[in-house]
Amino acid sequence: LRAVRGLLAKKKLRIVNVDATLILERPNVSRHKKNMAAAIAKELGTSASRVNVKAKTQEGLGPIGKGRAVACLAVVSLKGK
Repeated sequence: LRAVRGLLAKKKLRIVNVDATLILERPNVSRHKKNMAAAIAKELGTSASRVNVKAKTQEGLGPIGKGRAVACLAVVSLKGK
């Protein structure tokens, strides 16, 4: 994430919003989402209010659902400075 922060600075871009979705069966990360958002925001040099972290399961399907893998999807909106 620090490398991304540097690239954004070079391109004169700022983060408008980060939306991250964790996909995993366990552990339950609900109580950690706020701290995760704060850590992501810190590394990206933005406000935690601009970072949203959510989690979902695969309902027992596939490697993720069987607890053998995890995935994360992230979408970031950027704006020129």
